Amino acid sequence: MVAPYSLPSIQTGPLGSSANDPLTEDSILVIILNPNEANVLLNLIDLAVKSAGIHAAEAALHLTKLIQTAAKAEADHVAAAPTDVT
Repeated sequence: MVAPYSLPSIQTGPLGSSANDPLTEDSILVIILNPNEANVLLNLIDLAVKSAGIHAAEAALHLTKLIQTAAKAEADHVAAAPTDVT
């Protein structure tokens, strides 16, 4: 018999909101996304703005710019990498 799969616990409050969570406002989080995941996230942000309206727009713009800047930096890095022609 296979044991039932249990989902990992999900943080319900803001990061750094509990005594067991060492994150602070100054903490840096690194999230690695492939291009498809980044596009899905951008689409979800777009839907959130359409749903919540102007109240979500400022946060959405900030997150969208972060994702787009990271994607451009990665594309530039890949383009500048030497190619191995043997």
